[in-house]
Amino acid sequence: MSNKAIILVLEDDTSVRLTLTELLSLFGFECMAVEHGVEGFEMLQSVTPDLIICDVNMPLMGGNEFTSKLKTKPEFAHIPVIMLTANTAEEDMLKGLSSGAVDYIKKPFNSNELVLKINNILHTKRAYDTNSWKAVLSNTFEQNPNLDEQFVSDLYALIVENLEYASYSVQQLSEDMNLSERNLYRKVKEHIGMPVATFIREVKLQRAHDLLSNKKVRSLAEAANKVGFKSVSHFAKLYNAKFKKA
Repeated sequence: MSNKAIILVLEDDTSVRLTLTELLSLFGFECMAVEHGVEGFEMLQSVTPDLIICDVNMPLMGGNEFTSKLKTKPEFAHIPVIMLTANTAEEDMLKGLSSGAVDYIKKPFNSNELVLKINNILHTKRAYDTNSWKAVLSNTFEQNPNLDEQFVSDLYALIVENLEYASYSVQQLSEDMNLSERNLYRKVKEHIGMPVATFIREVKLQRAHDLLSNKKVRSLAEAANKVGFKSVSHFAKLYNAKFKKA
């Protein structure tokens, strides 16, 4: 699996689209490109990008409509969007930002500015994800300053990557970590101080809490589905006990 950040470009101008894909590829991003918002949503059925660059004026579905619709979808609402447009009026810029975009780039764009903004946004996103797994292990870090953070980070990343799949098992996790189940149990117990299944549950509950706190999902049922719980009632019981929700 590639570790490159995936960027989805929505741009109806062929020359601009090609320029963007070549530029982003040159800077080490994995880039996919479509012509408008309808194709953008079709692409999202098969890939979840780390960031979207979206032109404002496109046929069938423009950038503002696409972004507004994207932010209503719990499975996609977390994806940051950069608007790209030739419109320079402040009103147009505010409209783009109010639809849910995190930033605004004017055409003709400066390549260095665009890449710097992308890297800054992705850095912030990664820092948020890192803080999420550190929040799960805050007490463990305090008690064990020599914790192997790389091992824990890799473990966390695999769990999050497969978060929605209730069928993702400890056996599969051990295979993905290139460890036997026995060694995985031993290392998790040694480094984290809890059984593997408990750690997976804690990651799921923390991620559900993040989704609910940031209003990326609207209910416990949606959160349960997003973090791979088959039983909403079981999830609600665990969630309420951990976060003291009524």
